[in-house]
Amino acid sequence: MSSHVETTRAFLHAFTPLTPEAFSPLLAANYHHSFLPPSVAIHAPFTRDGFLAHVASMSRVMTGFPVTPTEIFEDPARNAVVAFATSEVVWNGEVVEAVRKEEGEEGEWKYEGSYVFALWFDEAGLVQRVVEFVDSEGTGRARGLIKRALGLVGGK
Repeated sequence: MSSHVETTRAFLHAFTPLTPEAFSPLLAANYHHSFLPPSVAIHAPFTRDGFLAHVASMSRVMTGFPVTPTEIFEDPARNAVVAFATSEVVWNGEVVEAVRKEEGEEGEWKYEGSYVFALWFDEAGLVQRVVEFVDSEGTGRARGLIKRALGLVGGK
């Protein structure tokens, strides 16, 4: 297995603890993260610092966002890897308790999504650029759940 494939797996695994510390050692100083399709417009593209801040903000309501690769393809000529993946949300205890208190059950809070990550690497083998292709319908639902979760825990 090449180092780029190993780094891709480490990048995807970093969504499980969902902490800036998990991602930080994998990202180049000039890291750039964007989302497609444009119709989803999740966020403006992130710089390294912006992406790490985004991860920190998501951890206010989630303990993880496990991303599981289903297929990985490497293009050594372009220093690139493409990974097809699925994910789910693991809400933190405060959100789970608030949902149970307010709504009685967690069923509609289950979220699973499909993604394609395209990653490019710098000369040192760090992730320099990511283009994340998201499921537009699922992402819209996830954004709504995150907004509701922030409301339930006071948006702290």
